[in-house]
Amino acid sequence: MTKISEHSEIPNYFIRYEAVRNLLGLQNRAVAEDTLKAILRIVLDATPIDEELYLDRYPDVAKAVASGVYRSAREHLTTVGYFEGRSAWPDQFDEEAYLKAYPDVADAVASGDLRSAFEHFTHSGVLEGRLPSPVA
Repeated sequence: MTKISEHSEIPNYFIRYEAVRNLLGLQNRAVAEDTLKAILRIVLDATPIDEELYLDRYPDVAKAVASGVYRSAREHLTTVGYFEGRSAWPDQFDEEAYLKAYPDVADAVASGDLRSAFEHFTHSGVLEGRLPSPVA
């Protein structure tokens, strides 16, 4: 986990760009997109990544690195990949723990409004700052 303040942490798994405003408490504040991206690049540079997984997952990136367009998987991730929604971390989603931790999601899945907890997480949960493997 990477500490961002005395009271909060960003887990070392993929967090979509849009969720960062919520996690940092910036959802109602005007923050220039370029400023937020610069902050995220600093965080990404300091975050351990799995370069082999990233290159295996995205053959187009592997080709770009091999041809010299990017020096490394990390360079691609921090300059464009993260902002395109790409991930350099293993999937860490725990369906059972997510449903237990978020009863509103469990109710929506039970009623058929959602197909799964994972669907909720990828479409809105991550934007709300919910964790993929919460401790219930």
